[in-house]
Amino acid sequence: MALGTCRRKEVVEVLLVAMNHKDASIRSLAASSLVNTLAALFPYLDFNLGQVGYSATSTDEPARNAAIEKIRNWWAEKGAE
Repeated sequence: MALGTCRRKEVVEVLLVAMNHKDASIRSLAASSLVNTLAALFPYLDFNLGQVGYSATSTDEPARNAAIEKIRNWWAEKGAE
């Protein structure tokens, strides 16, 4: 996924949307890319999407949505300047 190699804040929202794609492999790539992007933007923080309840392989769409919303809220507060 080319977006995951950008390491720019402009790709974060696109990756968040892709993290709820119907295809688990796309969700997994998007989640990995998001972690890499956030780590590049905030090298002093440790990112673990499991801490907010996100699992790319989960078939529980409401749980994925809730986790993505937590990430989106954090991003709006801390990084989306």
